[in-house]
Amino acid sequence: QENKLVSFLGRVNYSFNSKYLLTLSMRADGSARFGPNKRFGYFPSAALAWRIQDEAFLKNVNFLSELKLRASYGATGNQPTINYLYFSTFSAGRNAVFNGNRYSSLQPSRSANPDLQWESAVQADLGVDFGFFNGRLTGSIDYYNRKTSNLLYDIPQPASTGFGSRIENVGSMRNTGVELALKGILTDKNGFRVDAGFS
Repeated sequence: QENKLVSFLGRVNYSFNSKYLLTLSMRADGSARFGPNKRFGYFPSAALAWRIQDEAFLKNVNFLSELKLRASYGATGNQPTINYLYFSTFSAGRNAVFNGNRYSSLQPSRSANPDLQWESAVQADLGVDFGFFNGRLTGSIDYYNRKTSNLLYDIPQPASTGFGSRIENVGSMRNTGVELALKGILTDKNGFRVDAGFS
């Protein structure tokens, strides 16, 4: 068995006054594990960031060392781990005897699924990074919302088909949550430093 994966990635980064940051990217992945009509998946993404601590109205806030807002939206893909799912395969079957001669046989071992396609996950993130007292206390707060569609799942088949199951694209799943991370420098004297973190 063999399979091949080819990928193309384009990305543009733009920065205005080192305060307003933009990243755009586009990724195309082609996998031999999908049929010719569904071989490629396309996954765009965009990210924005605003370094608020560099704005004029915060220059006199001495205890603030970092404050950045972030927002991103993008897609990723997932492929199956099994080859040749888009056409039927055969395996050795039982022997048969005709006119005193024994013959080997082949039997279908997998049901074809030519419409199988990339599983896709689209995620949106909003976040803020902050730092105080020359970086002695830093942290971030993030909210994420992720929806996975066209899930690759092994679906049981009716016994009348002669097959036990077939991998198909079915259903979707959503994950949301909030993440908080904090890190502080407890002591940093005479080459001895102690950090503490929480997430």
